[in-house]
Amino acid sequence: VSSGQQQSAAIARALATDPAIILADEPTGNLDSRSAENVLNIFEQLAVQGKTILIVTHDPSITQRTDQTIILSDGEIIDQAVAMALPYLSHPQMLIATHQAEKQEFNPLDVILRQGESVDHFFMIESGAVEIVVNNDQSDEMSLACLGTGQFFGEVELTQGGQSIASVRAAQGGAKVALLPKDKFFKLIESSPLTRRTIQEVASTRQSEHHRRKPDR
Repeated sequence: VSSGQQQSAAIARALATDPAIILADEPTGNLDSRSAENVLNIFEQLAVQGKTILIVTHDPSITQRTDQTIILSDGEIIDQAVAMALPYLSHPQMLIATHQAEKQEFNPLDVILRQGESVDHFFMIESGAVEIVVNNDQSDEMSLACLGTGQFFGEVELTQGGQSIASVRAAQGGAKVALLPKDKFFKLIESSPLTRRTIQEVASTRQSEHHRRKPDR
């Protein structure tokens, strides 16, 4: 009996007891692609039925199919806001950012960043949402965008210089934000060329969108 067949049999025995919680350690590690797909489909069906499935894996294709992902580095949990906002950092780099970021909670409509202010942090949204708004000289306000969990802001000013091009406030449901000091931010992206390039591309796109949509003076 092959190791893959043994693993399939072990999974079948475990599921036969109809457990409420299933802990699977590398459940597809020794399986061929077809068998692995069958196992994952079964797990997804069980999750729909209300079962809790906990999977330990190093396979990114599995993590893409989960409802929630927890990343560990050296036995420590990486902050989800960091993992989602800066996915191209290595896990050790993510852990550094996790230790360096400061958490702040904002009530609905609280101003997080005001247009024209200096930007001293890279902001990562952990939960809730924020609204990006701009004002013209007549104080008319326009909403440019709403950013949610896993998104970020502050990158335009940090990478291109200048004061804040817009105001950012918590949306109606409030927001929890992780703030990474700009010196720590610069150090991290300099050590990760792919992260730096991705952030710069987002900043350029948002800057262009801002110029296109901002209200006339």
